[in-house]
Amino acid sequence: VRCLPKHTSEIVLDLDSMGHLIHGTQEGRYFSAYYGDYGYLPLYIFAGDIPLWAQLRTSDHDGAQGVVPALEQIVAALRRRCPHARIIARADSGFGREDIMAWCEGQSEVYYVIGLAKNPGLIDRLGQALADARARRCLSGADSTRVFTEFKYQTQKSWSRARRVIGKAGVSAQGDNPRFIVTNLPAGNFPEAIQEVAERFAPA
Repeated sequence: VRCLPKHTSEIVLDLDSMGHLIHGTQEGRYFSAYYGDYGYLPLYIFAGDIPLWAQLRTSDHDGAQGVVPALEQIVAALRRRCPHARIIARADSGFGREDIMAWCEGQSEVYYVIGLAKNPGLIDRLGQALADARARRCLSGADSTRVFTEFKYQTQKSWSRARRVIGKAGVSAQGDNPRFIVTNLPAGNFPEAIQEVAERFAPA
């Protein structure tokens, strides 16, 4: 974290678990159906191009395992280095876990933007936006169109509360391409933001 300027006002943390294939009989080797071979599943956390965390893990567990303890250490170090910084954790749907989101929600000035795996319930909520995107594509003749919307959503069992979900209704020649994220970022922007970026976090 000493690579970050002390006056930094916003830090985006990128979380990633990337499979590393191994060759031989190394200790802790496990077969990963996703990668189709034996390997490890390290956890990486970056701030821009600065690596803040690299943890070797075996691949016999969930890719989000151990993220909260890692964030606890990283955020504490960032607070010492950049005491006034806002922190935003960004990750794909493999990190959409209750413990990660709840931990961020319990901190001051810690936010998350996490991919959300699509399911029939989410796609139903995106129905009107998908219809609008299809109509826009037909009328404009464009190769692809997209319409954004947002709504409150809660899983049946795994989430403790309803959360803000933003859906992208994408339509191209290949068909519908719905995508989703879940976030605790404010709908417009932070109170101190200048007017020119007042809609920074609104679906667009």
